Order: sequence, then C-alpha cells, then structure tokens
Amino acid sequence: MTDHRFRFGIIAGELHSAERWTDTARRLESQGFDVLLVPDTLNTLEPSIACAAAAAATTTLRVGPYVLSAPNRPPGMVAHQA
Repeated sequence: MTDHRFRFGIIAGELHSAERWTDTARRLESQGFDVLLVPDTLNTLEPSIACAAAAAATTTLRVGPYVLSAPNRPPGMVAHQA
C-alpha cells in the first residue's frame, strides 16, 4: 500500500486589502491547511494575483484557482495574466 498524506484545503478569496489577504494566507498555513483555492467571481479577488500574493506570503501553502470563469476571464486575458 502506498503512503499518501491527507491534505486539508480551503476555498477563500473575499475582497479585502492586500495586507489582510496575506495575513489570512499565513493564518491558514499556521492552522495546518495545505491548500488554498481562490474562486473567480465578481465579488472575490482576481485569482492569479491572489494566488501570487498568498504564495509569496507563505512557505508551504499550495495555492491555485478554484475555477476560472469563462465569462469573466476570456482565454486571452488568462494568458496575459499568466
């Protein structure tokens, strides 16, 4: 049997200041979360920027978009942001 570690994740991305967002990412990491996913809606942070900020503020937290909304982010915009 293969030994796989169980990971705990959370979905977050409320619109707040950059300082509050990075504090949230650090707090989640310190609480033992392994994964932070950012949704893509009109009332949340832009996923690429939010993921970059969270990754820069933490050391072990895995970050990524939960989804990318095609009506909000056409392929050209996603390519440009990447």
